[in-house]
Amino acid sequence: MSLFWEPKWRRVSLNVDGVVIETCLDTSTSLLLCPVCVRINEVCPEVEGSFRQVVDKPLFFSITDLVNHLRSHTISGEAKRIVVKKEEEEESVEEEEED
Repeated sequence: MSLFWEPKWRRVSLNVDGVVIETCLDTSTSLLLCPVCVRINEVCPEVEGSFRQVVDKPLFFSITDLVNHLRSHTISGEAKRIVVKKEEEEESVEEEEED
């Protein structure tokens, strides 16, 4: 037994609501890779599996998580940003009531 994760990648095709997603699945942990973030031809070739380490790329526990991540690739950069504004009107109304 080793103290390190030794992935055993194999190529899988997932059918999600009629859309086929081809990606890599680790047979030991059932983790999935994003086929947009990772070059799956290098990690898990079509012919045979691979033991390549993938450290700095996103890994997903379920198909739903992977699909939600793939949707984030289609959203523009500005739409992802959340803007928080301070409301100064409430403070000025409270000050007027105190007078």
